[in-house]
Amino acid sequence: MKKRKLVWASIALCAIALSACNNKEQVTTNETVATSEKQQAGNLSKEEVLQKASEASQNIKSAEMTMDIKMDMKMNEQENKVDTTTVVQYTLDPFVMKTETSFPVDGQAQIMTSYMDKEAMYFQVPGSETWQKQPLDTAGVDVDSLIDTYSSSEIFDSFEEYQDKVEMTEAGDNYVLSFAGSGEEWKDLAEKVLASGNTGAEADMSSMMEQMKINDFSYESIISKETFLPVSFTSTMDYEVESDGYKIAAKMDQTGTFDKINQVEPIELPNVAE
Repeated sequence: MKKRKLVWASIALCAIALSACNNKEQVTTNETVATSEKQQAGNLSKEEVLQKASEASQNIKSAEMTMDIKMDMKMNEQENKVDTTTVVQYTLDPFVMKTETSFPVDGQAQIMTSYMDKEAMYFQVPGSETWQKQPLDTAGVDVDSLIDTYSSSEIFDSFEEYQDKVEMTEAGDNYVLSFAGSGEEWKDLAEKVLASGNTGAEADMSSMMEQMKINDFSYESIISKETFLPVSFTSTMDYEVESDGYKIAAKMDQTGTFDKINQVEPIELPNVAE
């Protein structure tokens, strides 16, 4: 149980840290044209773009997010690969979230679907078509913090603190914000981002962060020039974690896109067995 918990806590860390990144259209790397930060369209500086992105993110009330995670992991000399695709739809008023995660099991794709509102999680036991309901207070989920993850601009505020290490370029109708590094400075940034969007596993994450060594970290965020909403992101992270007698060395590649910003239809919860 501890082994499984540590693995998925590692995956969840980066998923949470990058949860504010959104997409309306894909932009390829070879379209990126480097320019001076002072010569962006409209003569906006990097600082101004970050500020406007922070303000725009506060107006996101619903969206659909797709995340692909590829992880090469070595745990106590045992190698493993974890590839997942997660599609999240959510609305904030009222708060309802639907999550579909696809992952391989014995060579076949397994899809796990769950729902959540402010009161409970709704899920199916593998092999059953019956929906179960679990109150959030027994699932270890802080729903208020989870809502903040999708509605606040704190992640961009964290970026502003490190703006001297952020590079800005242009790619067509979008801005490209990127940074790379390793060691304690990026661990500190990850802790700040994590604190802005914990999902109830705060103590577990804090413990893991204390024992994490980041060997290499890079991150790129695409932001629309027209709306200043995030468009997409890519990231890589090479890190090591030791906890409860287990040692993980992992490299994770993650891409994420958002669609249907403020266009998601009301999400209906499943019928739950009494």
